[in-house]
Amino acid sequence: MDHIQHPKRINQGNTDFCGPAAVLYALAKDDPLAYAKMGLDLFTTGKATVRGWSVDAGELKTKPMSEDTEIGCCDWVMMASIRTNVGFGALTSVTNSGTLPFEIKSSFENLGYTDVKNETYSTSLWKADEKNLKDASKLWASGYRVVLCVNANMFSKPAESSYKPNHFCTLKSTVRIGNNISCRLWQREKTIRNLLRQERQSM
Repeated sequence: MDHIQHPKRINQGNTDFCGPAAVLYALAKDDPLAYAKMGLDLFTTGKATVRGWSVDAGELKTKPMSEDTEIGCCDWVMMASIRTNVGFGALTSVTNSGTLPFEIKSSFENLGYTDVKNETYSTSLWKADEKNLKDASKLWASGYRVVLCVNANMFSKPAESSYKPNHFCTLKSTVRIGNNISCRLWQREKTIRNLLRQERQSM
């Protein structure tokens, strides 16, 4: 599997699976064997036990994907299986299956990660302040996997603010805060374009 050597190629395509994508990115980086076994087992049996978490693909193994998902079969089954086996487990459609922060936390815990924190509810309307970003930077520097809940506009319209977080991305460096804020993040540029299009349509 190409994703084992290059986890950055995990692709949510035109779906709302940015949360499961961030979880799988961490798993592929930290335990590539478990990641590979999860994908293989889901495809061959429809079930997988990954680091103690039992995941059942159910009808997803044979459920046809919409033509506009622009996502590979491997990514589809693994991400959708995480989405339907955690939290509310709602998979209403391919393009309306977002994941909540507490479900991301649960996913990491189910995969055996310890000291998993969810700081989204400590901020007003999920709009994190500078302290929250500094804390995230310190956690990354301490060896944590850090997933940020942001508004997609920050990647293409940084001057615009929003109270509506709509995207999960993975922190890849410490955060430098000065006149500007700079850091490295993992996410798909294509995903951001789709999110921005969806947000414009909903306005």
